[in-house]
Amino acid sequence: MIPILALILLGCLVYSDSFLNSFHLDDFVGIVNNYSIRDLSHLSDMWAHEPTRFVTSLTFAFNYKLGGFNVIGFHLLNLMIHVATAVLVWQLINLISSKDRWLSFSTAAIFLVHPLATQSVNYLYQRGVLLVAFFYVLSLVLYIKSIQEKKKALYAASLLCVILSFFCKENAVSLPVMIVLYQWYFGEEEKFPWKRIGPYFLTLLVFPIVWLMPRLSTIKDFFHGTSNGMSVTDYALTQSRVILTYLKLLIVPLHQRIEYDYTLVTRLDVPTFLSISLIGALIAIAFVLRQRFRLMSFGVLWFFLTLMPESSFWPNNDLVYEHRAYLPLVGFAIFLSTLIFSLFNGDKRSVAIRILFIFLLVYSILTYQRNQVWRDELSLWDNTVHESPRSWRAYLNRGAAYQNQGDLDHALADYNMIIGLGRLDPIALSNRGLIFATKGYPDLAMANYNLAIQIEPSYMGAYNNRGMLYAQEGKTDLALADLNKAMQEIRDNPWLYRSRGLLYRSKGMNKLAIADFDQAIKLLPTEPEFYKLKSETPDP
Repeated sequence: MIPILALILLGCLVYSDSFLNSFHLDDFVGIVNNYSIRDLSHLSDMWAHEPTRFVTSLTFAFNYKLGGFNVIGFHLLNLMIHVATAVLVWQLINLISSKDRWLSFSTAAIFLVHPLATQSVNYLYQRGVLLVAFFYVLSLVLYIKSIQEKKKALYAASLLCVILSFFCKENAVSLPVMIVLYQWYFGEEEKFPWKRIGPYFLTLLVFPIVWLMPRLSTIKDFFHGTSNGMSVTDYALTQSRVILTYLKLLIVPLHQRIEYDYTLVTRLDVPTFLSISLIGALIAIAFVLRQRFRLMSFGVLWFFLTLMPESSFWPNNDLVYEHRAYLPLVGFAIFLSTLIFSLFNGDKRSVAIRILFIFLLVYSILTYQRNQVWRDELSLWDNTVHESPRSWRAYLNRGAAYQNQGDLDHALADYNMIIGLGRLDPIALSNRGLIFATKGYPDLAMANYNLAIQIEPSYMGAYNNRGMLYAQEGKTDLALADLNKAMQEIRDNPWLYRSRGLLYRSKGMNKLAIADFDQAIKLLPTEPEFYKLKSETPDP
């Protein structure tokens, strides 16, 4: 009980400065503007929004039910899941290592306080990553206990955890293979128990329903050699370099950032070849160490196996993200604690404990400091610009943060910097158009909107902004045309319905206006302005 209380206290201390950190990035799409989570009874809407994150969406709906969009509740639940997973890691090592209390506690504590976990804990939408790790480790713990205690109920619960993990985030797919890896390393049966392990692989049949079906076009591209606009081979080559970045951050967690200035590797150059060779060597060494240092070897393979779903050959829109290393962090924690206790065993065990204390102290300080970077959008992206000065997305997001705070000059400078980096981004151009419109330069605003649409005809934000400018100029027909174009893709934004409803009302098309106000109310029933607009519109 004492180790569990110590882990809870440690987690609360290290993340005590994170509870007021704001929403970021996909938090707005997946939480703030995700209207399906605003009613726990609308399960079908949550399922339709994102089937592979259904369980994650349920937890968001739970947060919203209790406290609306109060970030404290969201952060508290994220931290609770993180701490609970650390406790499960402690239990896992206890089961594997015959209850070596110092080894199990140090492994769990390293996982708990390591700075590389900060993105998963602070970035609220990435709760799916936390939940996957929770169910992943819990499933393995229940599997081991079902063998030791010979209880079918524990085995069934372990299988249920596998299925639940699939509805949190897609990277849970490696869990059945992890069961095989554990059995190979620590199983005591003379004959490999395929009959007991087989049902874990049967759970993978869930994937065609919740993951593969919505991605049929992506799968078709994959088998033709490209996906998400990049070659499968190029993505795999790039990930060999990315994996070393994760390893470096695990060993020396400095210069963290949310956006890494990575470019796609399109050929097998010398650095990429060396990266592949180093990864191969690490895996080979892990197999060599299996007999003498079994748990350490298991930790290395845990890292690579859990990283594989997102950092192998299936192209992902983003090349590198720190939260992808959250579950692999468990493997690193196993490796590091086992390594230290192996180097300083017997009479030197007290030395190992002191070394681990130093690691935990340094990691805790770095984590506490990193939490403060996540305070708001400006602090997050200002840090990113300094760490990745060639990243156009860093300037785009910092510019948006400045713009939201009303600092239009700094925002404009960031958008101009994107152009200086050689990229004409439609979002930056559209945002720059808004700044020009606010400053009283409608011609410059219109030029930016037109250029954004010319570059990316499917970018609906530019149509919306241009429509608003047309409306201000009294060009109602052109404004309606642009808003209708925007709403072909953006169907769940109540404010678009509000804007179009006002335009319909200005043209005397009250029936259409009321229909749009009704739709706005349906999407956002807590906004009193929509009811007021509807009541002020004469019923045709």
